Amino acid sequence: MIDRITCCMPGCRRSSVNKLGWSEWICQRHWSAVPKDMRRAYAAVKRRRKGPAAIDRIWRRCKSAALRESLMGY
Repeated sequence: MIDRITCCMPGCRRSSVNKLGWSEWICQRHWSAVPKDMRRAYAAVKRRRKGPAAIDRIWRRCKSAALRESLMGY
């Protein structure tokens, strides 16, 4: 059976195959609600292979921004 992971936004039913063992995922619809500069910062932290604490910190900021936009009904 294929392991799937659902979008972490409340009420979203989108899912993806969990190939990398992630615990959370944001679908493209909700990811596009995250401000562009924050998405770029997240990509830069991952690209520069910063520690897990730095990646987790920027991920939580991205997730809260997506949640805020989702609740506002963008």
